[in-house]
Amino acid sequence: MEKFFSPRSIVVFGASATKMNLGQIVLLNNKQVGYEGNLYGVGSQQGDVNGIHIYTKVADLPETPDVAIFLTPAKTVPGLMRECGEKGITHVVIESGGFSEYSHGDHTLEYDVLAVAKKYNMKVIGPNCVGTVNFDMKMMMPFAFFKNIPTGGRLGLISQSGGVGGSYLRAVAGYGIKPGKFAATGNKLQIDEAHFLDYFIKDPKTDIIAMYLEGFKRGRDFFGLARQCDKPIVIQKSNRSPLSAKIAQSHTTALSSDDSVVDGAFRQAAIIRVDDELEFVNAIKVVRMPLMKGHRVAVLSRSGGHAVLTADACAKYGFNMVPFPPSFIEKLKTIYKTRVIAHQNPLDLGEIFDYTIFTEILEEALKLENYDGVLFNHLYSSL
Repeated sequence: MEKFFSPRSIVVFGASATKMNLGQIVLLNNKQVGYEGNLYGVGSQQGDVNGIHIYTKVADLPETPDVAIFLTPAKTVPGLMRECGEKGITHVVIESGGFSEYSHGDHTLEYDVLAVAKKYNMKVIGPNCVGTVNFDMKMMMPFAFFKNIPTGGRLGLISQSGGVGGSYLRAVAGYGIKPGKFAATGNKLQIDEAHFLDYFIKDPKTDIIAMYLEGFKRGRDFFGLARQCDKPIVIQKSNRSPLSAKIAQSHTTALSSDDSVVDGAFRQAAIIRVDDELEFVNAIKVVRMPLMKGHRVAVLSRSGGHAVLTADACAKYGFNMVPFPPSFIEKLKTIYKTRVIAHQNPLDLGEIFDYTIFTEILEEALKLENYDGVLFNHLYSSL
């Protein structure tokens, strides 16, 4: 699996030497963001694209690339894979669609792909996917241009849908969360979410694992790995109803499963299940924080209404809002003067409009030894 995330060289099939297409985008994007490995293209016409040579035959490549990416019509893939096998290429990413999404009972192309993979001992991601990303080494397989590539991230993100995966990469970045690696499974003809989960569990540069899934290929294996994992796992599992099942089948050939069974398995494996993008991001933010030692919280709130809502939430989830000590109340009086609102827990900060004071109050609250955590309920975001 490591070659898929740290390839020293990549060849893209379907890259045009004369016009912009998806294959050319993959090559240009890697060149522009600073990928330091060797890049090659294979297309119908020979030529050069920004210093990257496009060949007409894989046999003519000056080396055996670590990974081959396919962006050619589905019917051409088995034959091109055979040529890769003869060249010694063992890692393949099929980004092309059209294999089984719209067929019912006739999977000839998929059988051909698996037969070639077996003959040449190949590992295959896809079809119908956007491959992998390694942000630290600036290696990008998706057919989209990336800018401002973050490095040093500790989040491993797996998505069955390339589109949802791209949205979530942008979403987490908007909240200051750096992704480290990304993988899109697509149709999971060979490599599936369990393989990627196993990889991220063992990856020393991944601390948190987050996923978007529409179905499971090897459910028992997946949950066995999840139960043994000591890293937090966050999952949004869609395809929960008969209405979405037909759409998912045409999208990534995902088969739906009984959602109550999925819920139960998630609870047993301590998987955090989320229902939408905001919950997805918030869950990742929460598990990045150190664990509280107890249930005592000091609540700082931007308004009285939000203080009431927070008090209800604390009661619901078993947190205790113990009264502030007199020393803290006296310290607050030196920071700001209240005219109407009482100094109590939760602390209503509705009278304060100098936002720099919030920081001073928060710093004082964090010093309190008789609390296990501070909840600052505010009305602002980073966007």
